[in-house]
Order: sequence, then structure tokens, then C-alpha cells
Amino acid sequence: MSSGRYVDLIANRAVIKTQNGFDGQKFVLDWKKRCVKSVLNNNCLDARRNWIYTDASNNEWYQHFKFDGTYFVNIKTKKVFDVDGGKDEEG
Repeated sequence: MSSGRYVDLIANRAVIKTQNGFDGQKFVLDWKKRCVKSVLNNNCLDARRNWIYTDASNNEWYQHFKFDGTYFVNIKTKKVFDVDGGKDEEG
């Protein structure tokens, strides 16, 4: 993120925080399952709701993302990572 903030997992929910180096801030692209997978819990990002969280991979549309050069975008809903109300988990 351009502001020096990082996506982190708190109870499987993706939040924005400062860098801490923990596995909750590490993600990999799983090309076989077509998802963004957390190193912390080996689950895929999921965009079924109005927030992004991780869940076991089931290879459905709500776990399929593409990177457009700036954002990770869900292929069906076109949802992108955003900070709700301009606030992050740490205020």
C-alpha cells in the first residue's frame, strides 16, 4: 500500500495495519486454485460479504481475484481492497 500500511488478518478478517512482519501480513498467489492465499492460515481471501476475510478454498467466484496493476479485484463483483471510511484497525 502506498501509505506504508499492510493487509493483516485479525480473526480471519482482513484489516489494514502497520507492518509487523508476522505471517498474517504475508500472502501468495495460488495459481492452481486461482486465489490469494494467506501464509498464516493457508486459506484464501473471500469477498462474499461487504468485507474481505479468509476461508477454506472452494474455488468459487468470490475467491477469484486478479491484479490490475494497482488493486486486487474480485473477478465477478469487481470489489477491490479499500479501507472502510478511511480508517484502519489502528485508528
